[in-house]
Amino acid sequence: MDLKDLFIAGGAFMWPILIALIIGIAVSVERFIVFSKAKLDVNKFLGAGSIEMAHFEKGLVVLASVSSIAPMLGFLGTVSGMIRAFGEIAAAKNVDASLVAGGIQEALITTASGLVVAIPIQMANNYFISRVGHFITDMEEASVFLVDQLADMENLKQL
Repeated sequence: MDLKDLFIAGGAFMWPILIALIIGIAVSVERFIVFSKAKLDVNKFLGAGSIEMAHFEKGLVVLASVSSIAPMLGFLGTVSGMIRAFGEIAAAKNVDASLVAGGIQEALITTASGLVVAIPIQMANNYFISRVGHFITDMEEASVFLVDQLADMENLKQL
């Protein structure tokens, strides 16, 4: 069974999972490009710190949303597949394993797909949050240094 067959067997909930995957990959690639080009110029950063932080944090909420919604979509597909399987059992006079296998297969495929989307997107989001944290730490250290320098200058003026 190839990816196309798995996608079709997963049922209707595979489409929103695919959309979540595309959004997650697009935002991750864009953020990776931004962070790979980012070099912290402390002076520039202090001058426009909040603007720069907003630039670095852009898209992280989307990644967090995708990584939390994808497994829920997979679970919704699981519920849908199990409803279908039990509906087929209820409608049949003689229950055959092949009768319910399609619904169970759909349930498992959507669960796995939701997790396959969520796990790497969550890892990417965690990486980017960590990078933002490092930038914040560098900015705080530079701010403390600047305040110390200004305090030293003020103390020299008083002498």
